[in-house]
Order: sequence, then structure tokens, then C-alpha cells
Amino acid sequence: MHFFKKTFLFTAFFATAALGASASAGNDATATHRQRLERLNLLREKKLDPATALADAGNPLTQRAAIAFLRETAPADAAALLEKQLPAAQKQVAVEMMGALAEFKQKSALPAIRAKLKNDPDFGVKAEALICLGLIGEPEDVVLLANYLDDDAHKNSAAQGLFYINGAGTAAAFSKILGDAGEPAAKRKALIGIAVRRPMAQAVPALIANLADPDAVIRNESFKAISRLASKKDLPALEKAKAQMRDKRLATRLGEWIKKTDA
Repeated sequence: MHFFKKTFLFTAFFATAALGASASAGNDATATHRQRLERLNLLREKKLDPATALADAGNPLTQRAAIAFLRETAPADAAALLEKQLPAAQKQVAVEMMGALAEFKQKSALPAIRAKLKNDPDFGVKAEALICLGLIGEPEDVVLLANYLDDDAHKNSAAQGLFYINGAGTAAAFSKILGDAGEPAAKRKALIGIAVRRPMAQAVPALIANLADPDAVIRNESFKAISRLASKKDLPALEKAKAQMRDKRLATRLGEWIKKTDA
């Protein structure tokens, strides 16, 4: 009886302690939110200068309020102010700065965002950098993003960035990696899946070339992607590829698909 009574008391004690810790964390979050709103109101009332607030590295709450204010009001110098402070920004401040720069489509900030990705040890900063590179990145960023598909910690953010990335030259850079037999099969398979989800019809020539790949998984995944992305204009190239395929089972499946599509 005493044993059960003691066990109950210990359990009750730890449960109460856990509830207390949870309540304390909730109170801290509420207080933080309130303080941030207070600073944001000071900015709205022009009692605090945005550039000064953004540069206050010792006070991340003030910096975050300044970022929110700049996103809200979008003054002409907003992106330039954010870009200037990004290299020194840490943790959540850096995350929110990069998000704002992507929102403002500030391509001149790309070197600083790439530097954050490569050098900042914070998980959240790296994840946000990958996504922002997808939103405003250049063709060279396709390679950078694809390299993170091999990183278990960041492959989802890299895939998200590759889903977003667009603009002149990015599809060609994407297709080049997708069709490179020297790249790891897992990376290429991930890229094939992203090409389908986008969808990226520009990847079809590289996918057709993959039908002759030595890796059976790549061949099969490429065929599945072709069946989703290709159109009648691709049929001559597909017929030529089929005639040269050593994988006769897959060639038969491709022939059936071509016949159905050409009907």
C-alpha cells in the first residue's frame, strides 16, 4: 500500500512539474510575442527607426519587429537594409531576413544567402536558405540545391527549393544533372520525381536519354516520368530510343505507351 502511495505521489509530482514547465514556456512565448508587438507598434508610430532597429544585433526581438515592419510597409530601401544586415544575422533573425529578401525578389542578396547555406551551422538557417535559393535562385543554384539531396537533414528543403526554382537556364541545369550517369542514382531519382511534380516538360530529352542508363531504377523511373510529361511531339525521339534499348521488357512497355499516345 505504501509503495503504491509513494508511486502515486512521485507520478503526481512529476506531472505537476511538467505542467508547470509547459505553462512557463507558454508564458515566455506570450511575453516574447507581446514585446515584439510593442516594438512593431513603435516602428509604426515612427518612434523607432527601422534601420537602427534592424542593426540592433544584441536585441533579436527588435530586429524581428523591424523585419516584420519592412515586410508590412515595403519602403523603397527595405531590401537593401535587409541585405546589408544578413551576413551578421543569427538564427531566427537570419531566417526571417532571408524570407523577406526572397519576398522582395532581391537577387543581389543571393551571394549572402549562399554563404549562409554553406557556413551557418544552424539547421533552420540552412533550411530557409535552400528554400529561398529556390524562390529567387539562378541556374548555378540548381547544382547547389541538388547537392543537398544527399544530405538526410536537409534533403526535404533542397527538394522544395528545386520544386520552386525557375527562370532562364534553370531547366537546362536541372536536366543536365538528371541525365548525368556520373551522379548518384538516389539524387537523380529524386530529381526525376521533382520534374514530374513541377511538372517540367523540358526534362523529357534527358529522361529519354536515361532509358539507356545502366541503372535499372533510373530507367524505370525515367519511363514513368516520360509517361507523365511527354507529348506527341516527343514520339519520334522515343521511337528512336526504343529501337536502341537493351532493356527489352521496358522497350515493350514504352512501345505500348507510344502506340496509345499516338492513337
